Amino acid sequence: MQQTSLLIVEDDPIFLNALVWQLTKIGYDRMHIMSVASIAEAKEIATEFVPNVILLDLNVTDSYGVDTYHSIIKIYANAAIVILSGMNDEDLALDIVKKGAQDYLLKSDVSSKMLSKTIEYSKERKKLVGQLQVSELKYRNVFNQSPLPMLIVEGSEKKIIQANQAAFQLYGFSEADMLGKNMEVFSIEKRVPIQSGDGAFHVACVHQNKKGVKLHVEVLGKKIDDEESEEYICLIIDKTAEWEFEQKKYRVIAAAQENEKKKIAMELHDGLVQSLALLSIWFNNFEISGDQQNLRDMFEKHLENAIKETRGIAYILSPPDLEEGFLHALSTLTERMNRVGKMKVHLNVNQQVAEADFSTIDKFNLYRIIQEFLNNSIKHADSERLDIVVSKNENILHVMADDHGKGFDMSDHTTGLGVKSLQHRIKLGNLQGGVTSMIGEGTKLDVQFG
Repeated sequence: MQQTSLLIVEDDPIFLNALVWQLTKIGYDRMHIMSVASIAEAKEIATEFVPNVILLDLNVTDSYGVDTYHSIIKIYANAAIVILSGMNDEDLALDIVKKGAQDYLLKSDVSSKMLSKTIEYSKERKKLVGQLQVSELKYRNVFNQSPLPMLIVEGSEKKIIQANQAAFQLYGFSEADMLGKNMEVFSIEKRVPIQSGDGAFHVACVHQNKKGVKLHVEVLGKKIDDEESEEYICLIIDKTAEWEFEQKKYRVIAAAQENEKKKIAMELHDGLVQSLALLSIWFNNFEISGDQQNLRDMFEKHLENAIKETRGIAYILSPPDLEEGFLHALSTLTERMNRVGKMKVHLNVNQQVAEADFSTIDKFNLYRIIQEFLNNSIKHADSERLDIVVSKNENILHVMADDHGKGFDMSDHTTGLGVKSLQHRIKLGNLQGGVTSMIGEGTKLDVQFG
């Protein structure tokens, strides 16, 4: 206690003498107590005397009110400030405490016990504030110097209140462009939740930088440990390179698969089908007696069916109609399904849709998606009708199908293996949408791209 350096800023000599007497009475060393009557005098002694605590009267010879506090804190930034307040300016003293002063004392209530307690508590508060400032500085250095993009957002709307340099570089926006904006302003596709918990979230998003380039990112958010705060610190993990690699890998695998399917289809058509056709010609040249006519007809029928089925398999493996365009292939697929007769397929292509609209996507993959949906519906929907609609809205193309069938519960993990395959194709093909189903309301496919 005795080593505490005290500066009293007070222009009333009577109150000053009484205050000094009380301080020495409770053990403070008179050699470590200085007093001044003005801000100007405080400046003069600043080079020789550095106080731990300042007892500050707001109204002195050359300053008044809150200006006195601002002036003294500029001179002694590291000192704890205790406001000496009269009854008529208690509210002002409270307001200054909110601005950073450590405490205040009413002059009418100054006692030895109260004085000692206030001074020592103010020293501790100032010490804690200093420690917090050091801790905050370290945190800010870690935050700002992190090579990984980081944001601090607040509220349920995730408004950005801080961003580090790596985040500015990732998105290409300036501080003025980012701060105060909702984090969702960067999203161009619906975010996909990965994991969430108490005070934390993990989502996958497709963001867009200032140049319009898509960024495939994962955002890991953690609530800052403060009961009154709704702030989250968010780590942005750029997955764009991984996504592009997966897309390239998918294209290579898809191309290899299609090439193999074409080879198999060609072998079936030019090999097995031709052999079966030749076998049919030879068989028809045989002279079979009348009592074996039924056996002959049965053999001929099975042979014709084998030829048709083999041609059908070859067509499914490599639909030649795709060479003439996606819309032509889709129309032919519809006609083939209708010839099977198990379900009536209705195709509606809006007038604004053109073949050129499909030039930027994997047409084989989209064809397979629709083909697989049709096959699944024929097997499981228990329906007589299926509708396919191809439409265009603001340069976004929609390919929708509805089997009007019995549907199924999508939360039942024991069903829907075909649906998982479709969802996988949709994701790898960089398409949006998916398959939805409800019991009694059928199964629907909705794929979008643009």
